Amino acid sequence: MTFLRPGRDARSRQEQYLERLDEVLAVVDPALEPMFARLDKVTEIDVQLADNAMLGWRTETAEIGSPNVLETLNRGYTAEGPDRDIGWSLTGGIAMELLDTGVLRILGVHAVTRLKANGYRKVFNVREHVEVMSPRAIEIAALVARRTAADVERALVAWSESLAE
Repeated sequence: MTFLRPGRDARSRQEQYLERLDEVLAVVDPALEPMFARLDKVTEIDVQLADNAMLGWRTETAEIGSPNVLETLNRGYTAEGPDRDIGWSLTGGIAMELLDTGVLRILGVHAVTRLKANGYRKVFNVREHVEVMSPRAIEIAALVARRTAADVERALVAWSESLAE
């Protein structure tokens, strides 16, 4: 576990935050493996959480007073339906933002989306934030990852229902 050393300059703190983020990822990636294994049996996927699933969640750094984002990561998937031009797709996974304030923002999501259209229907959505240097950061990130992986079945059902429309 990494602890923030007092009296360090801002750059050193940010380096410590980034090191800690690596520790968080070390528990998130294995927790998501069952989700990817399940999806591989069902459909072909792109290993990337679609940007539209993160609408309204991302930090807008252009706003006055917004913290800077040190790192943005996502571990997810996108699966397209049979009609790639106007059909329904499914996307999900984990997104994380590490802010220069030391806050780690975490999003776990599964969403059914319509290609070439705005919007999406969230099937599963959990948002958490925690100080990255907190002992709870790893625990919370792992919990969100496990809950996201566990809800993939419900997401697949919602996607199937949308495809049948």
